[in-house]
Amino acid sequence: MRTVLGACDVVAVGPRRREDWGQDVAAVMAREVEDPRRWPGVDRWPPAARPSGARPTYPFLPYRADELRLYLHPVEPDPAAWRLVSLLDVWFEAGRIPDIEVRKDELLGEARCVLERFGSDAAFYTNFDDHYVGVDRNPMSPQGSIDCLGELDIDCGLVAVSDDEVGVFWSFTEL
Repeated sequence: MRTVLGACDVVAVGPRRREDWGQDVAAVMAREVEDPRRWPGVDRWPPAARPSGARPTYPFLPYRADELRLYLHPVEPDPAAWRLVSLLDVWFEAGRIPDIEVRKDELLGEARCVLERFGSDAAFYTNFDDHYVGVDRNPMSPQGSIDCLGELDIDCGLVAVSDDEVGVFWSFTEL
């Protein structure tokens, strides 16, 4: 799991306390809550690494729940696993990962294992709006656009929502 999670700049889980999961996700992005299981997360921007005067949400912009839901699109579990794998690539495209054809089963297995924490009834959301649907769809090279949620040039991620927890898996790129 180091491979998949190691690609993320932020991996954080918080409790699901409200009916509106967007409020819980915003709390995780603002680092206002801790992992209910006390598992270690990933944060490449702890307070000491943030630019002077940066908000606690950095590199995320501060969003209200209703704003977040405008930019997060539902995604089924299998594409959610692919989205997590895609964070290994600087442009968030799994098909560009070196040796992906040889490694895809391993990487998808890792991603699915991570997402299993949220249970079989979990819902997943991403800021990647995949416009292409059809029988020839290639999950390694999706077509669409990214609604960036951060202060850096480009970002992509995945949100997991269960009855008890919300998870944020995010990567950022500067051009």
